[in-house]
Amino acid sequence: MGAHRTVAGRPENQELLVCGAGLLEPGGAAVFAQAGGERLRVRTGPAGAAAGRPVEVRVRDPEGAVSVPVRTLALPGGAEDDRFHLGVRLAVDGTARLVLRPLDAGAPAEFPLGELPTDLRTDPKGVRL
Repeated sequence: MGAHRTVAGRPENQELLVCGAGLLEPGGAAVFAQAGGERLRVRTGPAGAAAGRPVEVRVRDPEGAVSVPVRTLALPGGAEDDRFHLGVRLAVDGTARLVLRPLDAGAPAEFPLGELPTDLRTDPKGVRL
């Protein structure tokens, strides 16, 4: 997934791995982006923006050599201090959903991604933003 990170006070583009290969099961729990064993905290964008920040969701093969765009979503902006855990889950029917779970225990928001491609080198199911 395309993401921005602030480094030395300046925004820097980067790709964020949300879910590694083989971790998603239809009807299973959401899998959340992690670093060092801790869930990452993300912000979706400036509050009150007329349009959401566009985020491209891609699926990569386990080796990271082949990448396929799945969908570009417009995630809503939040308050300056709103933070979320970012994840993905597969519904029972096999369609994927991007999950934003607020840190303040509010209800999670889900954004449909559709079916993830499975024709990459091996079973991809590794979702990157």
